[in-house]
Amino acid sequence: MDKELTQSDKRKIRMKKTAYALSPFVLIIIAIYAFRAIINPSISRDSILTAYAEVGSIEGTVSASGVVIPEYEQVLACPVSSKIEEIYFRVGESVKAGDSILRLNTESLENKHEKLLNEL
Repeated sequence: MDKELTQSDKRKIRMKKTAYALSPFVLIIIAIYAFRAIINPSISRDSILTAYAEVGSIEGTVSASGVVIPEYEQVLACPVSSKIEEIYFRVGESVKAGDSILRLNTESLENKHEKLLNEL
């Protein structure tokens, strides 16, 4: 005949089942700690430099030497000969329609114009 188990026997059986259920987790935790103990870092934490990354534009400079050549050039023909007194735009700058590119010496043109007016 079967007899009823005592409370201590029931507790022992429950503890055995719990131990069997938890043993894989305990073994995994022990393996992780053993692995961490075996592997040591080759550099110290003091030799590692860390910083916070900030959001913004990236700016980089490259030092170089050479000649800057425009993509294309256009020759401006002037009907009269004169000297250039001032240049308003440099090579590579964008120009809008109606912008003055340079200033010419118009003194000789004005003299010729006055002479023609006097002759008339």
